[in-house]
Amino acid sequence: AAERLAAQIGEDPRKDPATSHELNFAAEAAKRALSERTKTTLVVHHAGQRLKVDVTRQEFEEATLPLVLRTRAAAELVVLQAGASWPEIDRVLVVGGSTRMPMIVRMLSELAGRAVDHSVAPDEAVAHGAALYADMLLQKEGAGGGHTQFTVTNVNSHSLGIVGVDAATRSRVNRIIIRKNTPLPHAKSKKFKTFKADQSNVKITVLEGESEVPDACIEVGTCVIRDLPPNLPAGWPVEVRYSYQENGRLKVSAKLVGHGAQVTADFIRDNSLTDDDLLLWGQVLADEAAKNSG
Repeated sequence: AAERLAAQIGEDPRKDPATSHELNFAAEAAKRALSERTKTTLVVHHAGQRLKVDVTRQEFEEATLPLVLRTRAAAELVVLQAGASWPEIDRVLVVGGSTRMPMIVRMLSELAGRAVDHSVAPDEAVAHGAALYADMLLQKEGAGGGHTQFTVTNVNSHSLGIVGVDAATRSRVNRIIIRKNTPLPHAKSKKFKTFKADQSNVKITVLEGESEVPDACIEVGTCVIRDLPPNLPAGWPVEVRYSYQENGRLKVSAKLVGHGAQVTADFIRDNSLTDDDLLLWGQVLADEAAKNSG
């Protein structure tokens, strides 16, 4: 649209802040309109002129095809990481405003091999899911709730690793200990080695992320094994253990194998609903139940 307007007026309208702002709003309105119609018109004002550009649904779909392909890849990755296949999935529930666009619905239907489910409003689906999840947590805690016929397995949303040193390149790397989508609670140990002879301490830097490059990950925290024995040779084994709980608490322990030197630290990850969230969604469920029974 900006290119067509530039052809009309001889300059890029996006260089004018007011026109650019209006064009952004017009583009958003056009995107929504093309979900319902096959053609729409963008109208913007620039330098005292009222400018119009016609856009068809086909043009819009061609321009946004890379985004549709990215969405498709994300959907395929989710199914793959769940260890499932599309024939095993009973229903494909659309979530989010973008699923109002015919091209997204068409892509998902082709991918799943069946029509998608529109039984829940796309803008409310996440909230409904949060309410159901809260209900199950309330049942687990013995605090009431309904009688759901399925369970949810809590998993870690990101891998948890440690900063290590690559033996070949001597560069810092992220060595993953607990991979993402691992069912919680979960504990796992790995052995590493001291970097040099007569090392006085070992620093454990906990990372969150999938990249092998530490700088591309999030640093969760650090802990240090101090006062290592003197004359300790390089390559002495150090055992690191991560214990990750459903409530988001990560316990990290590290010890020098064969010696008493060790350290333990706790970190809190934002991985679960708070008590306030549980109370809020529990009330939502109660209100919905009262409404439906009435």
